[in-house]
Amino acid sequence: MAPPKAKYRIKRDIKTFLKCLPYGITGVPDESDLKLFHALIIGPDKNPFPDDYPLSPPNVRFMTTGGGSVRLHPNPYASGKVCRSLLGTWPGPSWSAAQSLSSVLISIQSLMDENPYHNEPVHEKEREPGAANQYN
Repeated sequence: MAPPKAKYRIKRDIKTFLKCLPYGITGVPDESDLKLFHALIIGPDKNPFPDDYPLSPPNVRFMTTGGGSVRLHPNPYASGKVCRSLLGTWPGPSWSAAQSLSSVLISIQSLMDENPYHNEPVHEKEREPGAANQYN
């Protein structure tokens, strides 16, 4: 539970945010915990869908803070490239026309866990004791 001063400020910030939504950004506070906020940030207007979609997957670029200098996970590279077989950027089951935008986003969401070290195929098995803890 947030201390009273923090709780007041969080409520005020959320109210201000919701009154004047920045372009391309929306969000809602978590119903069960005021300290959690779910946000959606829409990127630039450039369309990620290739002309031959759905025969080819959409173009995906994972963007983080620091202009790509911050890497939060081994699969999205600092350049924004996301290594997923579904996107044709990694070996394995590839894209098919039966896939959808939802399957792309769920695939990327599945990467976001507490132990990203083991999502990198090179690190599926910990070679050195403690390497995963050090990375994570």
